Amino acid sequence: MQSLIEKIKNLHWIPEHFEENKYSIEIVINTFQKYLKQNAKILDWGAGWGSHAGCLSQFGFNISATDDFSLSKKIMTESLMNNLQQYATSCNFKYFKPKNSLWKQQNYYDAILLNGVIEHFHYSPKNTINELLSYLKKDGLLMINVPNAGNIRKRFSLLFGKTNLPNFEDFYNTEDFYEGHIREYVREDLTKLTKIHNMAIVELRGIDCMLEKVPYLLKIPYLKLTNLFNGLKDTWMLLARKNN
Repeated sequence: MQSLIEKIKNLHWIPEHFEENKYSIEIVINTFQKYLKQNAKILDWGAGWGSHAGCLSQFGFNISATDDFSLSKKIMTESLMNNLQQYATSCNFKYFKPKNSLWKQQNYYDAILLNGVIEHFHYSPKNTINELLSYLKKDGLLMINVPNAGNIRKRFSLLFGKTNLPNFEDFYNTEDFYEGHIREYVREDLTKLTKIHNMAIVELRGIDCMLEKVPYLLKIPYLKLTNLFNGLKDTWMLLARKNN
């Protein structure tokens, strides 16, 4: 798997973006391989620069990806979109431009991925998720990966009088639109989300998406502790099945 992911990384014009996502990419691929057939249709919504989409495509899935970049300061210039389209073509997946709505097909996708997306919303994600569920087939899968508001680092920060929220200076010095995390989530939040949308939980577990931030000497103790107490990991992964 690593050699193929490395191959896709070399096709991307921002290879460091893969370094930021390498752990979540592997988890997403392994999870979808467990539950989906080859050539299953997956929508990567909020796909950013397409690192997950490119890798999923190379592992035999039929990928559509889109992002309107409305929650980011990144200006989607024609040049950047051309880079994205060229990358998508080289990886054999479809990347839809922000104003292109051809990806919106009712009861079409076998799975939809929201990786690191809803924590940036300045509004409730309820209506967005309702809309996306209409594009899922019956029994289709929705995967949501979000930062854990109660991970071990944040618990220790609070214990020592520091914040569990994003960096204060980054927020306070933002002059216009803050693109950081607005609301992170805990296990109970995601359980309630599935009930509101009448979905069945397939998996709900803590995962390691930011291991590169753990100091080398603390990595083994961190993994031992968080494997024992899963709710201390840095990210929650929800995989839920559409019921109707």
